[in-house]
Amino acid sequence: MNFNSILFLFTILPIIFLLYLCIPKKLKNAYLVIVSLLFYSWGDPKNILFFVTLIIYNYFSNRYIDCKKGKDRKLYFIMNLLINLFILIYYKYYSGILDFIVKDTIHYQILPVPIGLSFYIFSLISYNVDVYTKKIEAEKNLIDFSLYVSFFPKLLMGPITRYDEIKEKIKKRSITKPLFNNGMKRFIIGLAMKVILANTFASILSQIQVISVTSALLSVFTFTLQIYFDFCGYSHMAIGLGNMFGFILPENFKYPYLATSISDFWRRWHMTLGSFFKDYVYIPLGGNRVGKIRLVMNLMVVWVLTGMWHGATLNFMLWGAYFGVLIVLEKLFFRKILEKIPKIFSILYSFLLVSFGWIFFYCTDFASISNHISCLFGGNGFSDFESLFLFRNNWCYYLIGIIACTPIFKNLYKVLYFKNQLVINVLNIAVMIIILVITSSYLVSDTFVSFLYSNF
Repeated sequence: MNFNSILFLFTILPIIFLLYLCIPKKLKNAYLVIVSLLFYSWGDPKNILFFVTLIIYNYFSNRYIDCKKGKDRKLYFIMNLLINLFILIYYKYYSGILDFIVKDTIHYQILPVPIGLSFYIFSLISYNVDVYTKKIEAEKNLIDFSLYVSFFPKLLMGPITRYDEIKEKIKKRSITKPLFNNGMKRFIIGLAMKVILANTFASILSQIQVISVTSALLSVFTFTLQIYFDFCGYSHMAIGLGNMFGFILPENFKYPYLATSISDFWRRWHMTLGSFFKDYVYIPLGGNRVGKIRLVMNLMVVWVLTGMWHGATLNFMLWGAYFGVLIVLEKLFFRKILEKIPKIFSILYSFLLVSFGWIFFYCTDFASISNHISCLFGGNGFSDFESLFLFRNNWCYYLIGIIACTPIFKNLYKVLYFKNQLVINVLNIAVMIIILVITSSYLVSDTFVSFLYSNF
């Protein structure tokens, strides 16, 4: 079940929410667990038993770790950590590793990756580590633990949530009017990001033939906008749904295309993933409190793993290594320069390098990567009619997309709100209704397009 569907929007969600309001407080968590498991089984019925088993196993294993002491505690922690990592590696990298070894000499069955695997495995790993380091106590209530892992807004594509970030709301929460209104607003904005902008850019991208500088530039710029509005749109929807049920999920995006460096970009993009690798990989390796050679090694390990988290194919490894090299160069050589130059130039520097890096992300093979880079630097001529025609026919979407990547709308709302709160509140409701109506019309008329990060 996806959030960007008429069925979910106008049937499933209202029913889920109305029943939630009617259920006694003591049963609300159990109800949300049932809803979340049904939500999961709708999209991946074959793996629902696997998912439930994984939850139950981690519940009991961490309870056991929490009450142990000494070497036994460490041993069971390592064993639990390795089991979770093995599950991730087995499902995500089995076919890629086997293909590399046998090189198409034998046929084998490709295992379907359980939906949301990368996201909820990382939530479980963070929980496992935090229990072992005594940052948190292992949850004693199986229902509450199951809700932490399976809560349906964040289940499929995050944000990657740590237990201490959500524990308070699992135990005690209420749906306040401001929180609910904010949730509705964010859900509608996220839905519009996905349906109106991301899906449109996906359609444009599918029509671009990369044969010149202009077509290569257009494809890179189009994907740069598509992936932002696709994933940021989902994050807004997930956080909005969480608010509607009384939860506060962590933020995942903070205008990343306004970053002033590559390091700053990764503090703004997929913030929960970056935070996970920082706290559970980079800092345990020694962080930046080491010598230069060790610092370079630590950064490259983190970024190769970040690439591999997205997939075992060569393009993702190149993508991770690309950003790893850039961040190493910034930390060792360019940081002071970037701090001194005018902000507009540092933003442009970051945006251009990030956009170029997306080539490694969406091109799935080396031939396609080579063609994109060759065309981008003039290998096949400067211009072609088809790409110019596509841009001319869709320029308004690009303009809206560029503006929506900045806080212009948000800042304008704040300024107007302080001048006349009543009028702006009424106008805000009207705007949200209009956006919802327009978005719904897109959903009815367009073919369904899944979220990009549902593949991870």
